[in-house]
Amino acid sequence: MEQQEYSITRYSIIPSDQISGQLSFGTKSGVAFTKEEAFKSVIHNIKVNTHKDIVLKKEHVEEHYRIYFINELSDGMVLLQFAKEKKITVNQVTEEAIEEVKLPDYPNIKIIINYEKQYFFIQNNRNLATTKSIIKNFEKCIDKCIFQSDSAPFPVIRSSVSDISKHPFPEPMQ
Repeated sequence: MEQQEYSITRYSIIPSDQISGQLSFGTKSGVAFTKEEAFKSVIHNIKVNTHKDIVLKKEHVEEHYRIYFINELSDGMVLLQFAKEKKITVNQVTEEAIEEVKLPDYPNIKIIINYEKQYFFIQNNRNLATTKSIIKNFEKCIDKCIFQSDSAPFPVIRSSVSDISKHPFPEPMQ
């Protein structure tokens, strides 16, 4: 089994009394649920639908992301795949000339979520971005999934980005 380097960080979820009544996951508005249930509901929705396409608007640019549910590793741990669309230029040969063509590319990483201890294990991949920006973008994508809006009234998931440590980790079985 190949060893992959993963960064580990803790995440926290805002208190449920701040989100009660503002979110609905197939429940009536105002019905109490825990903050953990709100987060798990998003992951469950991704699992049911296999993946989630998310567009984040940053200034005058749209960034396209995909989150795939890969596997449930145990009762409290899941494996996700997180990708950001980038355009790559390839040179295509035609009868008249060689032309540049832009194609979509999806550099990606795996994220293991431990619900019980509230850890993100983030596979390192410099082709995608720095670990800190991956975490921030993943959190924004989760916020957008929860609120189903481009502008969340407040962040739901935040990790201690300054508390990232790197560890070798065996590649998860798929």
